[in-house]
Amino acid sequence: MSDNIIQPKVTRVDDLLPEGLAGFVAGKVTDPMMNMGNYPVTMARDPRLYDWYQFTHVVYDVDDDLSPLADACKTILLTALEKSGRRLDRLFKIRIVNSLPGTQERAQPHIDIVGPHQTGIWFPFDSDGTTDVMFERSWLQTWDTPETFSVAESLEARANTWYDFDGTHWRYTGRPDKFDSRYCVVFNFVALPK
Repeated sequence: MSDNIIQPKVTRVDDLLPEGLAGFVAGKVTDPMMNMGNYPVTMARDPRLYDWYQFTHVVYDVDDDLSPLADACKTILLTALEKSGRRLDRLFKIRIVNSLPGTQERAQPHIDIVGPHQTGIWFPFDSDGTTDVMFERSWLQTWDTPETFSVAESLEARANTWYDFDGTHWRYTGRPDKFDSRYCVVFNFVALPK
């Protein structure tokens, strides 16, 4: 395999948060009163990252809490790292994403930021539509898009489930078909062993 095609290592933690805390955090990150168009004015908006069928609430970006949901979201990340024997080295971005229902047409796979990092995803509720992590990756700090993609792992949206993987792997976020929405909290970070 070439340097740009490698099997991603996906960490999965089921029942990440204790039941009461999971319900509390899920209620916060899916609150219908939350501004699902919260973008910092300084954030570059690459159209390849923000598809028309998704609403996004940016919680944290480049060392700034941008939302009152920052503490609830950081609880998710720090719990996931604790349970997998790691510690946080650097946090780049946290976003809450709500994908609208529709056909499972293939959109362009994407990466969130260039350069070495990890991507974590936490689902507050069950939904359908998988997040497909590709073999292909963009590790040379460019946005060059491969001509073809092949799915390495399909991550199911299950309540209180955490996944993380090398964020340089391209991924595709599916849309719900049977559910009204597909919420997830997405993290871009660097973690180190304890």
